Amino acid sequence: MKLLRTLGMLVLVIILLSPLTLVALLYSPFSATVFNTLAKQFEWPIQVEKLHYQFPNHLKIKGLYFSQSEVSDIDAVELWIDRDQLWQGKLAVDSLLIDGASWQQAQASISWPDAIPLRRLAIAHLDIAHGPWSVRDLQLQIDNPIWQQGQWLPYGEIQLYADQFYWHGQALNHLLVSGQWQPEQSHINGFSFLWNQAKITGQAWQNAQQQWVVDNTTVDSLKLNQKQSESLSKHLLSFAPIAEIKSLNIVNGNISSDQWQTSGLNFAIEHWRPKLPLARQTANIHLQADSLQTAGETLLNPVVQMTLQPEQITIKRMQADWREGKVSLKGHWSQQQLMLSNLQILGVRYRLEDPLSQRTLTELSKQLQGLNGLKVDSLQLKNNQIIQLAQTPFWQVTGLDAQGQHLDFKQQGQWGLWQGKLTLSADNASIERYYSSRPIISMHSDKGDWQLDRLLIPLKQGYLEGQAQVDLAPLSQPWQLSLSGAGLPLSAWRTLTPLPSALHALTDFDLQLSGLAGDTSILSHSLSGHIHAQLHHQYAEMNTTKTPFRSDELSLTLDRGRVTLAPVTLQGPNWQLNWQGSADLTKVSWPRFDYQLQCQLTADCLSQPPSVDDVNKPVQSNYDEQPVNSETQRSLSEN
Repeated sequence: MKLLRTLGMLVLVIILLSPLTLVALLYSPFSATVFNTLAKQFEWPIQVEKLHYQFPNHLKIKGLYFSQSEVSDIDAVELWIDRDQLWQGKLAVDSLLIDGASWQQAQASISWPDAIPLRRLAIAHLDIAHGPWSVRDLQLQIDNPIWQQGQWLPYGEIQLYADQFYWHGQALNHLLVSGQWQPEQSHINGFSFLWNQAKITGQAWQNAQQQWVVDNTTVDSLKLNQKQSESLSKHLLSFAPIAEIKSLNIVNGNISSDQWQTSGLNFAIEHWRPKLPLARQTANIHLQADSLQTAGETLLNPVVQMTLQPEQITIKRMQADWREGKVSLKGHWSQQQLMLSNLQILGVRYRLEDPLSQRTLTELSKQLQGLNGLKVDSLQLKNNQIIQLAQTPFWQVTGLDAQGQHLDFKQQGQWGLWQGKLTLSADNASIERYYSSRPIISMHSDKGDWQLDRLLIPLKQGYLEGQAQVDLAPLSQPWQLSLSGAGLPLSAWRTLTPLPSALHALTDFDLQLSGLAGDTSILSHSLSGHIHAQLHHQYAEMNTTKTPFRSDELSLTLDRGRVTLAPVTLQGPNWQLNWQGSADLTKVSWPRFDYQLQCQLTADCLSQPPSVDDVNKPVQSNYDEQPVNSETQRSLSEN
């Protein structure tokens, strides 16, 4: 733009006039008329409305009109000449003020005559429109300005204020900037503006590669959605490439994306490099919010404090209120290894029947499945509840507690308790119609040698207890299980083998099994052991009648996958059930056992009154089951 060059030449011409001519011209009430006449005579592309000189160094011009179409008119211009230089016969301008103008895109570059030193350029009430951006009511001061070819904003010590800076659809209001604008390594001592109802303040400078480093930046009350974030990232990085965010604080923000939403967000980040992927970052992050919503889940009062390093994330603190409880953890992630020094889950109520819970569990399982290793040095669960009503069998656990130390749950992608000690207990647990109060499980493992030290599940009329061992290290994974119980309802066995639903009893049993768990084929070829069970308090419910019956001991043997059920007879006053079978697990997935129910007379099977002379008196059933059908012979099997 020729504006400043024209003004500079104007100053030069005025100074070159003889002193008497200058005084006569500038003090005359016709100074503007005289000047305009001279301008036409010398073909200067300028006319003025008023011209006033204040001795010895102040010149004020009001209403400057330029004949060149590429130069905008100006409301007023003021010049302060350097008096010391003037008395020495030299020309230098202390300050030049341009007040009130509108620049268009064609005037994007400005210049100043090299022959006239200019110590300060000031611009007031300037509007600029240039391509994708515009400025309204710009106030600008530049000390010791230096121009380069094609440059509209000269280098120098700069102070800038604009009522609005509009850029790619985004409005920055009350923009204030001060700093050193230089050909290399510019420095912004401070900036502030309002954007999207947020107040933003900070500092910045350019590094040796001419990329910006943002520091000590605070964003107060920011509201930002996914679309705005994408637009900002796209245009900001192209307009002013940012190498590093040295320090950024977001205070009381509300930020959302397609995957998550926060409210009351306080966020701090240090040493973040926007162009680097997450795996190569070296940064510190601190987050605190009133709430965080993601995947339909709501986390209240979340707090996250972490350090990012190449290929590693150190979680110094992570906690949130979730599902009426609190979850907190510490640890680090590295090379698909999650190692937690501490994990606490307190008072959480988790229901698996709703789709949201299913999605959350599926996503969590997917993330854990992608890990090669998972360790927890200290685990604490207290007073949690899990309810599963999505599919049968229904189950729930209340008052769930756990204590664990030095736990290694996954090695080289293989699940198991490879190391550590773990104890689980609950106030109550149930599956279908079976209930337990105060169950407890304790276990430990050393280098993959997993031991179930204690399993105790109290029942309403008995208990289950057991021990087990699995060596996880070898491919074959040898294992053994010892389980015994008393007072277990007969109906519980129907998940393993068919029995008439009208038969009721309590069972005492002993189970000893062993084998190899390397894969399904190895398991089926190695499964060995036995199950022995005795029935007591047994009866058959026929229509509305309860009939006691006798029973042989149930004996099931397994020998390297071959399963044999010894003949068993269940006998009532007028009926008899014979039950036996065998199978080879190397050929079938589960054995097939048949039974036969024989009655003397159909009517007797249904209506013969019970006799208690030769059996234990039956207890009242706690379970709602259907009576035996009135068939004289029946065969059931389960494949």
